[in-house]
Amino acid sequence: MKSSTKTTLIVLITGAFFALLNNAFLNVALAEIMHDLSISESTVQWMTTGYMLVNAILVPTTAFLMKKYSLRNLFLMSIGSFFIGSLLAGVAGSFGLLLTGRLIQGVGSALLMPMGMFYLMTSFPKEKRGSMMGLFGIVIMFAPAIGPTLSGFLIEHYSWNVLFLMMVPIMGIVWLIGFFSLDKTKPSYNGIIDVISVIFSAFAFSGILYGFSSAGDKGWGDTFVWLPIVLGCIFLTLLIIRQFRLDDPMLDFGIYKSSQYALASAITATNVIAMYSAMILIPLFLQNTQGLGAMETGLILLPGAILNGIMSPIAGRLFDKIGAKTLVLIGVMITIGTTIAFAQLDENTSSTYIAVVYALRMLSMSFVSMPIQTHGLNTLTTDQTPHGTAINSTLNQVAGAIGTSLLVSVMVSRTKTHMAAVASQVTDQASQQQLMLQSSINGVNDAFLATLIVSGIAFILSLFLKKKNFKAESEPAAS
Repeated sequence: MKSSTKTTLIVLITGAFFALLNNAFLNVALAEIMHDLSISESTVQWMTTGYMLVNAILVPTTAFLMKKYSLRNLFLMSIGSFFIGSLLAGVAGSFGLLLTGRLIQGVGSALLMPMGMFYLMTSFPKEKRGSMMGLFGIVIMFAPAIGPTLSGFLIEHYSWNVLFLMMVPIMGIVWLIGFFSLDKTKPSYNGIIDVISVIFSAFAFSGILYGFSSAGDKGWGDTFVWLPIVLGCIFLTLLIIRQFRLDDPMLDFGIYKSSQYALASAITATNVIAMYSAMILIPLFLQNTQGLGAMETGLILLPGAILNGIMSPIAGRLFDKIGAKTLVLIGVMITIGTTIAFAQLDENTSSTYIAVVYALRMLSMSFVSMPIQTHGLNTLTTDQTPHGTAINSTLNQVAGAIGTSLLVSVMVSRTKTHMAAVASQVTDQASQQQLMLQSSINGVNDAFLATLIVSGIAFILSLFLKKKNFKAESEPAAS
């Protein structure tokens, strides 16, 4: 690897890591922000929802931006936006300023992941991309995993402002390194983005994400849940139709003519949903039924994050040697096994049991997540790669929102069902509390059982993967 390529890779990974880490901080900090700023739960959720919607609007445009502007300029703009957003949020004394800073952070982070993946896919030969994507996989899984633990420690000893202020010097240093080290070469592409496509995309993905993300709290019958989803699907249909009619589409959905890319996308979506099941349900179980705090919960999940961080680059190297199929099948089978194990929780389940099973689950994710995405992107031509990375990033967000809403709704509905089944037989308060506790545990178990269906679909799809595929299906062979 050339020293300039290595430097660029380190800079991109560092920027993406801290952006994802800061995002992971927020889940633990929301309660503290509510208390300090005297705002409601529905108001503080815009810290997450607003950030997500900004990403939903901007990520689909990244294919165009990566073809139009230099890596250096895009990176500096992204880190600069994150720097400004972190500063505003860190000094904010009102929710308005805090939310503004958070939205500016969202502008900066939207580009970082697809930009990093695009660089990896265009700077390394296909037979080495697995190893590089394995390194990038550390960012995707490790930062979100350690975020809650670190956030809990900082909030316990300082305040939520520190979560943003600590990012200011870090992003400042990363910006300076990028300024002096990244390539200034500007692409020769001179196209103009289709404004109508941007509008369709913004309404499509923001509607779908907002609707599914609201379902867990509001319920599926709420107008603010089903209406955004319906409108989002309509605009998504309009977006796809328009892209096929344009000579130079903003998002080239023609990449789905590659059967292996389409298959990889489907497996990616199911894998994200399966991944979210443990990342959401296990913390809820530990905190709601066993009374643990955020920091204690994070420490139980930390071994899994460390194991995933160790195994991601190893899985990447294995991918380069044997391809995706074997790795993905092994990973999905481990996911199925750990899902069954998590579907049998009770109030006496030990922290050690949860830590071990969760670690095995994170091991399985290292075998699936980056290898399957790399496999799909390897089937695309160089011109199609920016579209593939943009669609992958959007797909991860949409699948995450869908997975979260489905699993939470299953947990809530099944909890109510279990309570209703025996509520009439309970009279004293102590028994009622025990009933609520047991019903909550059963609800979590049922949600994991629902995940089994998703994992089963992923396993069946994985059987159709090619063992090794370094040549783009739509790319003509060299003469």
